[in-house]
Amino acid sequence: MPILYLILGILSSGFTGNIYKKLSGESNNPAQSAVFPGIWYALLGIFFTVLTAVRKGSSEIEILPAVIAGIGVFTAAFSLIEAMKQGSFSLAVIIINLNFIIPVVLSAVFLHEDVMAVQLIGMLSSVIVIILLNLKSKKNSDNSGKTGLLLSVAACVSNGIVNFMIKLNEKSGGSGSRFFALMYFTAVVCAVVFVIFYVLINKKSAVYPLKPLKKVSPYILLMGLCNGVCFSMTQLLAGFMNAAAQFTIITSASVFLSLSVGIIFQKEKPSLKIILSFLLCLAAIFCQAVSL
Repeated sequence: MPILYLILGILSSGFTGNIYKKLSGESNNPAQSAVFPGIWYALLGIFFTVLTAVRKGSSEIEILPAVIAGIGVFTAAFSLIEAMKQGSFSLAVIIINLNFIIPVVLSAVFLHEDVMAVQLIGMLSSVIVIILLNLKSKKNSDNSGKTGLLLSVAACVSNGIVNFMIKLNEKSGGSGSRFFALMYFTAVVCAVVFVIFYVLINKKSAVYPLKPLKKVSPYILLMGLCNGVCFSMTQLLAGFMNAAAQFTIITSASVFLSLSVGIIFQKEKPSLKIILSFLLCLAAIFCQAVSL
């Protein structure tokens, strides 16, 4: 069963980058960058509320971690869309993919999880792969500026905190469905508050937030599906492995999958950098697997 959870987590996380890129291209202002995730979070909130209603006798949730996760999940999505609008796609990809380190560190500090030396080697391999795949020459590098950098870091930190809060809820025996319902509805509240605030202070320049909704609705629905599956698998996997194994395997396997798709379906040539990335991904996964 853990293998199935891992596969679903890998597939869902592997699709998200390109969807975010598409949504960022259709967002004309920050209000729209808040509306897009707000919609898929509302749908997820409704789904998990219904799921909670049919699951009788489930344990109570810890409200504070769910609220913190909700704030984090909105901040991560909004910041990533805005970061990619700065012309910093490569930079955003590097930084957001490093978020797996945050729940590992927090789990070691607050949950007293042991991280073996071989797991640290695996984490380092994943970090090298992420940086290696996104290295560009100075001539072709993105001119993202400080804004893109700060937004990417905000998305990275926020997503890492969300993953830790989900793990914390699982370790404390909280209800998964209730936790996610509150988390996503908190994210919706954040989106609504931000949109109202932005529209009020930008009455003259604000583009109507729902204007491109029809065009991007398929991507919003797909993003909601990926988001729900990804975080649900994070909750389920927390009961089977520590944070170092969980997040390193998902990150490395997602990269491995993306590279394979590029070679098989997009006819990309397996350069030395890609071959080295394949080997490092396998090394990272192996280091975590032998520690389980």
